[in-house]
Amino acid sequence: MVLEIKSRRKTYKLTEKDRIMFNGKVYILMTQTVRDNFIDIHPTLTTSLVKKLIKEGKLVLVRGKYISSMTGMEYDMYTVSKN
Repeated sequence: MVLEIKSRRKTYKLTEKDRIMFNGKVYILMTQTVRDNFIDIHPTLTTSLVKKLIKEGKLVLVRGKYISSMTGMEYDMYTVSKN
């Protein structure tokens, strides 16, 4: 299943391979990057949109967690549902 998400001025196509991390404050698309001036950054998604997609069942929680290399903290990861 391919899910198209519009965030700010860009449209992102998400598949089951893409991962969205929630760090307690913001949802970050970890598997895609956007060029911003001279650096590549991971795009952030609006909280209301991601919560709506989770409620509809289009995004599901992944078993594994993202572990920060700097702090060692674990964060939840989401992916596109196969349905």
